[in-house]
Amino acid sequence: MEATREHTAGETQRRLRRIRAKYGWLRGRGARDLPLFPPAPVQAVAAREEADGIALPEGYRAFVTAVADGGVVYDRPVGAYGGGDGRSPGARMDSGEWADGAPFPLVPAREDADGTRARHGRVDDLAPWPRVFEYGPDWAEEVVGWTDDTWGEYPGLLRLGELGCGYAVQLVVRGRARGRVVATWNDERPPTFPPGVDFPAWYETWLDMYACGLHFPGDPSTRELRHDYGHVLLAAPGNLAEWVVERHGTALEALRRAVAAGPDGGEAGLDADTARGLAATALSVGREEDAVAVVCALSRGAGHPELLRGFAERGEGPAAALAAVLLRA
Repeated sequence: MEATREHTAGETQRRLRRIRAKYGWLRGRGARDLPLFPPAPVQAVAAREEADGIALPEGYRAFVTAVADGGVVYDRPVGAYGGGDGRSPGARMDSGEWADGAPFPLVPAREDADGTRARHGRVDDLAPWPRVFEYGPDWAEEVVGWTDDTWGEYPGLLRLGELGCGYAVQLVVRGRARGRVVATWNDERPPTFPPGVDFPAWYETWLDMYACGLHFPGDPSTRELRHDYGHVLLAAPGNLAEWVVERHGTALEALRRAVAAGPDGGEAGLDADTARGLAATALSVGREEDAVAVVCALSRGAGHPELLRGFAERGEGPAAALAAVLLRA
């Protein structure tokens, strides 16, 4: 993928309907630790854009004005732009002393053949990002151009929230990766593009992983995976703990493939053969977490309503209920 394209209005509206459906289903099942704040007035968002001197990517603007002005992800407020809950700090330009209008210089790495995404972005000169490189404190000076005045800040980013220990969730508002969510860690490691072609896709992935148990609640040994959930999908199976792969292998494969970007920069979803194979596996094995993950994956991209109906017709269990909800969305 050479750059991120904006979703069409129709794609965005379909995704927002899925988000509402999945969120409502989760809340109906008792999930209380992922609140969303009320949507922001369109006029308030427009006034804030003018004050910041930016135009928000369409997907993010649609989310904060039609679904929620941010919400809680892993116990931290993320994504508020028009005011949020009134208590969270809200989004701010991660600009430091950069010149106005400076773009974010990285773009997502190419998709790997199996649907996973290389961990780090690559420089916007389109030179291949190295598979292995020595990351040190001089990296940001060489690649991003950090100085004493700009240390820890990146041009062209809207800082959506802080998840602790220098880990920030940001949105590219200027640059070739406009619209993408990117994770930054001060100067500890390079920025990373989590799966999800825009902010609504990133948030939908969070809901999908929550739904099938991939948010690892309450386990301090998985803090990094929980705070940077995108890395669970980015990492090759050999880089994950054996128990994660053994317990969640089918769910990981389903979501990893479903959220990958297609050749045009949009969300590809599952191809027909992969969709049928994952559905058959989930239905035969009988693990509800896997079945829920596959249902979530089948809803992404263009979707596979015929396979969702197969789950819904089972008539009982979480996966059947979620499939029925998504078919009505």
